[in-house]
Amino acid sequence: MEKLKRTHYSEEYKIEAIKRVLEGEESVPLVQSSLE
Repeated sequence: MEKLKRTHYSEEYKIEAIKRVLEGEESVPLVQSSLE
């Protein structure tokens, strides 16, 4: 259960990071490194 929750949180983080890049709030390389 905890592992599933952590995985879900990781996916949510990726989505938020991508949204920030699209909004120009973060640099693209930072998100690319977080997606690996």
